[in-house]
Amino acid sequence: MSLEARVEALEENRVHWDKMLTGIEGTVALILKEQMEQKKEIDLLKEENNKRFNNIEGRFNKVEELLIQIVNNLALK
Repeated sequence: MSLEARVEALEENRVHWDKMLTGIEGTVALILKEQMEQKKEIDLLKEENNKRFNNIEGRFNKVEELLIQIVNNLALK
């Protein structure tokens, strides 16, 4: 095989590799974008759950205080 033929073959391979790498870059970019969107959704869900937890915790504390008052009142009688 002549030098020119070998160079041509290498150039063709480079063109194919460039096309493949471009496709891979696009795929990776799409995957990263989807992961960033999913992370945003997860963060929003975490915030909502934290708010719910705080509300439940506040209610629990109120119930606990009422129970303590009831027990104290019963103890005084």
